[in-house]
Amino acid sequence: MLRRELWILALALGPNLACRSAEPELYDIYRGALEELADAHGMSDEARSQNARRYKRVRKRIAAGGVVSAQDHLYAAGALSTSDEMKDLELARNLAAKAAELGEALGNILVAETTDKILVQQGQRQKYGTQVYLDLPTQLWHLYPADPLTSDADRASMGLPPLAEMLRLLTLRNDQSEIASAVSEAIGRRPDGAQ
Repeated sequence: MLRRELWILALALGPNLACRSAEPELYDIYRGALEELADAHGMSDEARSQNARRYKRVRKRIAAGGVVSAQDHLYAAGALSTSDEMKDLELARNLAAKAAELGEALGNILVAETTDKILVQQGQRQKYGTQVYLDLPTQLWHLYPADPLTSDADRASMGLPPLAEMLRLLTLRNDQSEIASAVSEAIGRRPDGAQ
């Protein structure tokens, strides 16, 4: 199974970002959904079920008017952007656009990511180059095909680095994975901690 991953926003937010949301629950939902993506070999049924509950909580909070600030919109969008359901992705893109409109710079990055994820799911080339997948046999990450008509200026307008920089980061990630595997093999452990 090939696996998509939203990685630009995860890099931008960083693992130790303090909750800036007026609604800490939205941040917690977002972080929980993002953590499920950490397992590159795919989600378990339990993790999928947990994320489905998270998406439902986000939609419920939206319906109740509990998404107000730019950060609320960003975290609600971030949580929904981990879904594979088109309705969730469209909603995530709209929430991210609203976050950007309200002054959250990372909103544009998430708009780009959800746009790309939607396009990839529809079998089209991604626009910005934010979607990658893991080839399980080789354990290497690859970029889904990107639209050659999208310029680095288009990417910059969304807060993204040039495509060459994204490819460099992907290569670095692959190199780090190979090093971790070699070290783990040398000391007799698999990278996932199993003996």
